[in-house]
Amino acid sequence: GAGADDPNLYRISNLASANPTKTTYVTLPGTPNGSISFSPDGTIYVLVGYTNTATVVRIDGTDKPSPKTITTLTGIRSDFPVTVGETMPNGAAKSLLTHYNNELRLFDITTMPYTSTLVVTGPISTGVIGPDGCVYAGSNEVVLKIAPSSGGCGFQPSNPSPALDLTPTVITPDPVQGASLTFTAKFRNATVAAGTPVTFSVAGANRQFQRVVTDASGVATFTYAGRFTGRDFVAAAGNAGATTLLSNSAQIDWTPGRHMTALNLDSTTAGSFGKSVAMTSVLRDYSLNPAAPIGGQAVRFALGARSCDAQTDVNGIAGCAIVPPVPGVYTATASFAGTTQYLPASANSSAAVLAPISLDVDGNGSYDALTDGLMIIRHMFGLTGTSITNLAIGPNATRSTPADVTAYLLQLRPAMDVDGNGSVDALTDGLMIIRYMFGLRGSSVTSNAIGPNPTRSLTSDIEAYISSLMPPVN
Repeated sequence: GAGADDPNLYRISNLASANPTKTTYVTLPGTPNGSISFSPDGTIYVLVGYTNTATVVRIDGTDKPSPKTITTLTGIRSDFPVTVGETMPNGAAKSLLTHYNNELRLFDITTMPYTSTLVVTGPISTGVIGPDGCVYAGSNEVVLKIAPSSGGCGFQPSNPSPALDLTPTVITPDPVQGASLTFTAKFRNATVAAGTPVTFSVAGANRQFQRVVTDASGVATFTYAGRFTGRDFVAAAGNAGATTLLSNSAQIDWTPGRHMTALNLDSTTAGSFGKSVAMTSVLRDYSLNPAAPIGGQAVRFALGARSCDAQTDVNGIAGCAIVPPVPGVYTATASFAGTTQYLPASANSSAAVLAPISLDVDGNGSYDALTDGLMIIRHMFGLTGTSITNLAIGPNATRSTPADVTAYLLQLRPAMDVDGNGSVDALTDGLMIIRYMFGLRGSSVTSNAIGPNPTRSLTSDIEAYISSLMPPVN
């Protein structure tokens, strides 16, 4: 209305016409009146009688039927215009900013009675809510930005536009080279599906781009490390429907620190039990451009529980070999512990250790009835631990501990069913194996040693099968 003497609140429509239409929306309970503040759901908040009653009223939005309802918010007073602060998911106002008795206060209007929090003291207006969710208010001849000391702003503009917010915006203290920083980009005032692509860009010393996707909350997360010293600017971009949104930017100043390192790992596949797996790695200084090899540094290699150490040469190359105890798929790792100059690095891969079936139980490159054969018989009789290996390990064995020998025998056990009757028996299968190892042939191998229901019963078949379990070994 006319403010000081007209209590009417007018609605102006047909703004595009040469003669817009003015109609009375509601008649307020007094004068003079302040300006209007809208919540996202269209509800109107107005200060009434700011020189006398200084009360705040709530008025139905344009989506509600006429006549509109005017509700006085008892206990809330202001001598400046009122501003909608926080809002709820449904668009209704949660809080209002008011100024009275030299205090800027935030009133929570979802509680009864209303509760308030002192924001700041002084001659200051209730301001406006910016697109970033912060309050911008005038005080004398300056404009103040009001935000929580913890960072970020939780207010909602009255007519919010879709936005993409990047946090954090300020990095303090300056991070050291080699450290990692994590940023999040969150869609605001827009609903996006989980899996919406967001592209993070880093401009400056550590130039890069990375595309990630949002979670169910519309948040995308990006982590990167400062490979080089210098200044970076990080920003994000993504689409909310057909609208492309660009985030605010964050500035990072990387200070000198330990250099980042990169370590790769190559491993080969062993061909048989007892054979070594060769492992090789290259260590590079990743904070140089281009990356350069690092010599004279210790690298530890591991294959399962077994490990070995090597030192990098002038080309950054280190290598050693590990003999796996049994066949299987192992995790191969290489690790550099780091120094006062270099950060640690590690790498891993899978190493498939394969081998032909062999009765060389101790892995010493020969077949012996009094070592390999004896341990096979003991195992078939149900002995365990040292009862298998005692005085039965041959010279130059690569498997000598009870644990390694037992693990190997368990891998070998299915193949030790010589007569093929579905069971492994010391008095049949074991007896034929040890006879063959002693050099017996023909019926001397099979006599009274074939189990019930065999699938292999001919002497020639038995000899051929045992021979296949004793391929040439080195």
